[in-house]
Amino acid sequence: MHNAARVTRTILRRTLITTGKRNVRGAGMLALVVMLAACKDGIVEPLPDTPLVARDRAALGALYHATDGPNWERSENWLTGAPLEEWHGVVTDSAGLVMWLTLPANGLTGPLPVRLGDLAELRYLGLADNQLSGSIPVELQGAAQLTGLFLKNNRLTGTIPESFLQLEHLRVIDFRGNQGLCVPATEAFVDWAEGISQVDGPDCAEGDREALAAFHEATRGDRWDNSGGWLGDALLSDWFGVETNAAGRVSGLDLSDNALSGMLPESLGELSALGKLDVAGNDLTGALPRSLTTLPLEEFRYEDTQLCVPHGGEFQEWLVTIGRHEGTGRNCAPMAEREALVALYEATGGPNWTDNENWLTNAPLASWRGVDTGPGGQVVGLDLGFNALRGRIPPEIGNLSGLQYLNLNGNWGLSGPFPPEFFNLDHLQQLYLLAVGLGGPLPPEIGGLTELTTMDLRSTGLGGPLPAEVGNLVNLSTLRLANNDLVGPIPPELGRLTRLRSLNLWGNELTGAIPPELDTRCPR
Repeated sequence: MHNAARVTRTILRRTLITTGKRNVRGAGMLALVVMLAACKDGIVEPLPDTPLVARDRAALGALYHATDGPNWERSENWLTGAPLEEWHGVVTDSAGLVMWLTLPANGLTGPLPVRLGDLAELRYLGLADNQLSGSIPVELQGAAQLTGLFLKNNRLTGTIPESFLQLEHLRVIDFRGNQGLCVPATEAFVDWAEGISQVDGPDCAEGDREALAAFHEATRGDRWDNSGGWLGDALLSDWFGVETNAAGRVSGLDLSDNALSGMLPESLGELSALGKLDVAGNDLTGALPRSLTTLPLEEFRYEDTQLCVPHGGEFQEWLVTIGRHEGTGRNCAPMAEREALVALYEATGGPNWTDNENWLTNAPLASWRGVDTGPGGQVVGLDLGFNALRGRIPPEIGNLSGLQYLNLNGNWGLSGPFPPEFFNLDHLQQLYLLAVGLGGPLPPEIGGLTELTTMDLRSTGLGGPLPAEVGNLVNLSTLRLANNDLVGPIPPELGRLTRLRSLNLWGNELTGAIPPELDTRCPR
C-alpha cells in the first residue's frame, strides 16, 4: 500500500500539472480508483503520453537499442513506462519533453541513431567518453534548439554535417579525441565557427596543411615561380595549385612547370583525398614516394622530370590503376643495390665517414657521395677513397652486379679478408685498394674478375704466394702488388697477360727468376 500510495501521489501531481482544471474532488476520486486497483493486483496503469512525449520516448528507445543499452553502466527506468524525467540522464521541460540528455562514460557502443533528431526541444546532448562509432547523422539538425553538444573521446568518424549550419542556437561543440571526426575547412564552416562561442576539435584540413608544408620544404618552395597563399592562414583552396573537396581536404595538386626541385616527400601519402597530382616539367629527382600507393589517384603526371619508379610489383600494379598516367619511364636502381650500399655504410662506420652526404636518404643514389649510376639507375661506380671507412667489406657488396669501378684507397681501418661474394662483381674493371688492411693471401677467386683492366693492391698486407689464377685476368693493363708480404715464385701464368703495360711487385719476398713467359714481355 505504501508503494501504491506513492504512485498515486505522483499520478495525481502530474494530472494536476497537465490539466490544471480538475477539481480536488475529481482528483480524489481518481486516487481512490487507483488505490483500489493497487490493492487488487499491484498494477498501476500510467497515463498515456502526449504525441510529442511519445515521439521523444521513441527517439530515446532508438538510442538505447542502437548503442547496446542492456550493457550500459546505468540505465535506470529506460524503456519502462516511467515518465521520461525519471530515466537516467534525462531532464525534461514542463511538458515532459526531453531538454537535456547526458550519458557520459556510460558504456554506449555503436552508432548514433537518426531519430535523435526527433528531440525537437533538446538543448544539451552530452555523450562524451563512450565508444560511439560511425558518423554524426545529418538528421540531428532536427534538434533545432540544441545549444551544447559534447561528443569527445568516442570513435566517431567523418565530418560535422553541413546540416549543422542550420543550428542557430548552437554555442558549444566539443568533439575532440575521435577517430577522424572533423569540421570541414570551408568558407561556410569558417563563418559558422565564428558565430559559436566554443569549437573544440580538429578541422579536416589540419593534416593536409602539414603535409603540404613538408612538400613545400622538400621541393624548395621558396624558389617556386608561384607560391601564392602557401603556408599562410588562408583556406587551402586559396593556395596556388591546390584544389579541395567539400570537406576542405586536398583533392588536387597542380604545380607543373613551377620550378620545383629536390625530391617528392613521403608525406604526400598523407593527402588521403588526393585524386590528381601534376608535377610535370620540374627539376625533381629521386624515387617516387612509396606512400603514393595509398592514394586514390585518378590522374598522375610527372613527365619532364628525373623522377624514377621504385622497384617492386606493388608499385607497378598501382600505377596501372591510374586512369591518366604520364611519367618518365625511368626505373630506379634495384632495391638490392640500395640495400647493399646501406650494408656497406653500416659495416664501415658510415656515420663517422669524412663525407657521407645524402647516404641513407631518399635522394637518388647518384647524389650519394661517391656513388655513380648508369642510365638505368644501376650503380656502376663507387669512389670512397680516403674517407675514413673502418671495418670489413660486407658480403652484400656482391649485389652491386653492375659495378665497374671501385676505389677504397687510403681507408686504413678497412680489414680483410674479401668476402666470397666480392667475386660476384664480374663486371668490375678498375679496383683500387691502396693502403687497405686486407691481410692474408690473395684468394684464387680473384681470377674470376676477368674484366679487370686495373688492380692496385699495394700496401694491403697481402701474404702468401701469388695465385696462378691472376693469369686469368687477360684484360689487365696495370697490376700493382708492391709493398706486401707475398712469398714464393712469380707464377708463369702471368705471362698470359698480353695487355699488361705496368707491373709493380717490389717490396715483397718473392723468390726465383722472372718467368720467361713474363720476361719476353719486358722491353730489351
